Amino acid sequence: MCEAVREGIAVLQRKHGVGYSAAIRKALDHINAHYAEDLSLNTVADVVFLNRDYLSRQFKKEVGVNFSEYLMSVRMKQARCLLENSSLRISEVALRVGITNMSYFSTVFHKVFGCKPNDVRKNKQSKKPITGVTFSIWRDNVLLGDYQTGSDGKITISKAPAGTYRVQE
Repeated sequence: MCEAVREGIAVLQRKHGVGYSAAIRKALDHINAHYAEDLSLNTVADVVFLNRDYLSRQFKKEVGVNFSEYLMSVRMKQARCLLENSSLRISEVALRVGITNMSYFSTVFHKVFGCKPNDVRKNKQSKKPITGVTFSIWRDNVLLGDYQTGSDGKITISKAPAGTYRVQE
């Protein structure tokens, strides 16, 4: 039970940037702000004033994935958002998230989301969003968070004061 509580707390802390060292927080902020640029571990190491190898080890230790995986996940999430909320061509979406090779972009997108980039656009056009649904996510009797779909069908997180999550009915 204690392990489950620690794991739940760790998930929430990572989601809200709590529990990271100052250097890793700065690295994450830099990646999130500059994901569309030609980013490398060396570039970010220079920004946070750490040795490349040390940053690599600390990043993996604190974030749970390596630098490249994290950068690609940020890029893919942004790409999906652009595909769902714009009429940009898929090649333009790839460029806007920092990927110049269309074949590579499509391959990684399919690996991450289980569908082709064009499928996301087709689904957006053919489906109405589900709205007004509230649900909670629990794991081993630990509430990880409350979520609700808004009028646009997007999921939002509802957070109560003092860092606790409330249960919605």
